[in-house]
Amino acid sequence: VGTHRDPSSTLVAQRATDRRADLHFELRDHLGQPVSQFGFDGEAWIKSWERFAPGATTGGAGQRRPRMGGLDSAEEADAFFASSPEDPAFAPSVERLRAFLQRVGPDTPIALVTSGGTTAPLERTAVRFVDNFSSGSRGAASAEYLLRAGYAVVFLHREGSLRPFDRKIPDAARWFHDSLVASYDANGIPPPNGLDWHGNSILDMLQTSTANLDRPGVCAESLAGEALRTKIDLGGHFDMINRGTLLATPFTTLFQYLNLLRALCVEMSAVATPERVMVYLAAAVSDFYVPWERLPTHKIQSREAGESGPNNLPGIDATEDGGVVIRLSQTPKMLGHVRSRWCPNAYVVGFKLETDPDILLEKANRSLVKYRMHLVVANEMHRRKDRVALVEPEGRSTWVNRPEDMADIEELMIGELARRHVKFVEESSDGKS
Repeated sequence: VGTHRDPSSTLVAQRATDRRADLHFELRDHLGQPVSQFGFDGEAWIKSWERFAPGATTGGAGQRRPRMGGLDSAEEADAFFASSPEDPAFAPSVERLRAFLQRVGPDTPIALVTSGGTTAPLERTAVRFVDNFSSGSRGAASAEYLLRAGYAVVFLHREGSLRPFDRKIPDAARWFHDSLVASYDANGIPPPNGLDWHGNSILDMLQTSTANLDRPGVCAESLAGEALRTKIDLGGHFDMINRGTLLATPFTTLFQYLNLLRALCVEMSAVATPERVMVYLAAAVSDFYVPWERLPTHKIQSREAGESGPNNLPGIDATEDGGVVIRLSQTPKMLGHVRSRWCPNAYVVGFKLETDPDILLEKANRSLVKYRMHLVVANEMHRRKDRVALVEPEGRSTWVNRPEDMADIEELMIGELARRHVKFVEESSDGKS
């Protein structure tokens, strides 16, 4: 995969023309007889029908971009990739993956873990964007336990989100901070400038503790060492480095993520025994975005938005009171393409997150069947760190509950998934023999 611009613009334009022709027949069927039988302007009706017909979708300001098919269709996916911007980091990322796969042993299981949320830019310069809530904790923890289970892991993650092994540094820093506060309070050490310890920077606390190392119970160095030993898995981190089993590939925007996901899946599908690949889709992908061709080139100026009008701001309508209305399109659904086109022999795990527990399993089952996933992890928003369901074909669901003495539910999840993946590889091998 050397580029992510495979469909030609001519083909996309032709599909749009074909879609418009189809609308004539849809309108005819809707009315019950040919448009020519009516005494009004049939072409005007066609233009109106284009806006609201099944399969049509919002385009630029005051426009509609014809859908080449459903959101799950190959045509929609190809049109998305054809219109995506060039990414200078794309080719180097693919080359790093190729080198990584060459180092991985032929019998080593491989996992592609996606993690963190994508952004949907509102300008090509991406000063403003719509973001997805995700710290990347699920993906980072899962990658950790996959590495411990013997997998080589390709970690496709949001730039700046949590990563394996260093994901608990914020927790360690908070514990360090709270421990210093407790120690200073117990030893009667006043904060600088009469400030409250609890509102102070940890850097101020370190400076103060340096001057009080002779006091009992106050030693920043020993507390820092304890935080590193007990809160962060340094041994796992160094073991991963020594074995060379983690490749981290960052993304920020929806365009970057989907282009990289497709490319990495295609590359990994070419390894010997591709059934040993697990695709673990934990990233929070934007459901809505503004297509690249509709994005303003530069930062939207608040005054100009109200004065210039939509003609100078593609994809944006100016309102009379100086505001703007930004039209978002639905992101084409790519899950089915992972299974059918990009990585057809891999073991594919999807995720479903809902806030309503009453519809969680139903929605997970629907996703499982529709996109032909091997397994869907069903998460209820407020209990996702304590309880998940592993939803499989034929209506099978296994609930996984985190014991109180276990730090991460991902430890149990990955154990279950690794066992299922081994069985999948064995059954695939038996089918070939």
